[in-house]
Amino acid sequence: IVYSSEEPSGGDSDDIRYVTMTADGDPTGFFVVSDSNDSEDGISADVALNGVCPQVVWQERGADGDGEWDAYFRGAAPVDAGCVWSPSVRISAPGSIGGNFRPRVATVGSDAIVVWRRKITSSSDQRVMARWVIGGSASGAELHISDDPAHTFALDPVVTMDGDTAIIVF
Repeated sequence: IVYSSEEPSGGDSDDIRYVTMTADGDPTGFFVVSDSNDSEDGISADVALNGVCPQVVWQERGADGDGEWDAYFRGAAPVDAGCVWSPSVRISAPGSIGGNFRPRVATVGSDAIVVWRRKITSSSDQRVMARWVIGGSASGAELHISDDPAHTFALDPVVTMDGDTAIIVF
């Protein structure tokens, strides 16, 4: 389970948290994925497993100081009997105006693909974006999956893998 949790002190920041539990609902592990002390929010989280370890994405505003929403990734790799978390990585390109929303993740082996919606200038100017994460780092340039600016509704993409082929629906 991955979710956003408002600061207990009643502050404005939200953290992204990852919890494991048994089929009976008993918690077995807890980890703060994103500690949003330096930004306003961490919301819209998603999780996929690369075998046994979680790969988590979320959107966060203000983490880089520009006040825009960006998409982030943080994954874990298997080590001995557990998982070791890598540092969080911004997936959306710096300086993207308008914001990046609702990231979703799918895995293939130890790699992941992240998809999200980018609002360019208004609700009628949106794009679907994607980016590969290889070895815990954003790989290559962002991929523009949809360049049709005529949409007047939210393009919230989802992604799954079929072998090494990413299937993106929006």
